[in-house]
Amino acid sequence: MFEGIVRRIRFGSLAPLFERRVVSEWEKQGRPIPPPGTVKRKMILEFARRFNCRTLVETGTYKGDTLWALRKDFDRLYSIELDQTLHAAAAKRFAGMSHITLIPGDSGEKLRQVLDLLEEKAIFWLDGHFCGPGTAMGTEEAPVMREIQAVFDHQTHDHVVLLDDARLFVGRAGYPKVDDLDAWVQARRSGWVCEVVADVVRVYPGL
Repeated sequence: MFEGIVRRIRFGSLAPLFERRVVSEWEKQGRPIPPPGTVKRKMILEFARRFNCRTLVETGTYKGDTLWALRKDFDRLYSIELDQTLHAAAAKRFAGMSHITLIPGDSGEKLRQVLDLLEEKAIFWLDGHFCGPGTAMGTEEAPVMREIQAVFDHQTHDHVVLLDDARLFVGRAGYPKVDDLDAWVQARRSGWVCEVVADVVRVYPGL
C-alpha cells in the first residue's frame, strides 16, 4: 500500500514537484553515481530535442517508469522486455496507449525487428540487462554490443544512442570498456562523440 502511494506521488500530478526535490537532494549530496532516474529522463529529453528525435526506443522496460514519464513527449515509443512478468505488467499499465509498443523478448535479438519499423531517426535508451531477482537474463548479462551493432547496421545513420549504467562498462558480463566502445564507434562513425556523463554513455554525431 505504501509503495502504491509513493508511486502515485512520483508519477501523478505531483511528479514535477517530486522530481525537483529529488534532483535538488542529489545535487546537495555532490551528484553521486548513479543519479536518480529523473536526471536520466531529463537527459533523454534534452538529446531528443537537440537532435529532433520524435521516436524513443528503449530496451529494458522494467516497471515502465521511463515510458510513463516520457509518454507525452514522443510520437512513438517502443520498449523491449525479456522478463515475462514485467512485460505483462507493462502491457496492463499502458493498455489503450496506441503510440506505445511493447515487445517481449531478448533485446539483443528483438531490437532489429523494431528498427525495421523505423523510417526516421530515433533516440535509443539502452538499459536491457540483468540486474538481480525480478529481472531476466538472456544469453548474456548485458547484450550491449548486439544492441548497438543493430542500431549502427540500420539504414538510418544518425540515430542517437544513450546507454545506461556507464559504471558497469569495465569489460565484463557483456559490457565493453568505454574506451573500447569509443574505438568501435570511431571505426564505424568517424568523428562521432562517445562520452560518459552522469552514469550514461552518450553516442551521437559530432558537430
